[in-house]
Amino acid sequence: MAKRPTELTGIRSIDTLKLDDIVSEVRKERKWSADTAQKAELWYRRFLALSYAEKPRPAFGISKLADHVWHAHITSTARYRRDCQRIFGGYLDHTPGKPAGWQRRLAVSKGKYKKMFKKAVPYFVICCY
Repeated sequence: MAKRPTELTGIRSIDTLKLDDIVSEVRKERKWSADTAQKAELWYRRFLALSYAEKPRPAFGISKLADHVWHAHITSTARYRRDCQRIFGGYLDHTPGKPAGWQRRLAVSKGKYKKMFKKAVPYFVICCY
């Protein structure tokens, strides 16, 4: 398993979330390197942090790598529901798609990531709302 990412989110309930088994599963399925898996986990946690700041809706966009981790997390339904309850106070929906104005909304979301984490999110192409 890849080592745990550093420079997380600063939100304890997200930073302490147990994701090792989920990330390991996705890494194996996707044939990712340890470095890629670590980046995917980091940006998934950051997506959760931005969603926390934007609640009750998820952040509009997510990186392609982080989206794979989100899908794997969601498929562990009871666990995902518990994690969402602990972090958000309720379920965080995942609605992929490209609604009207998606390009502008994705650009705004990208700016929010950069402002919050002082880095541009890599592989940022997935819309969710």
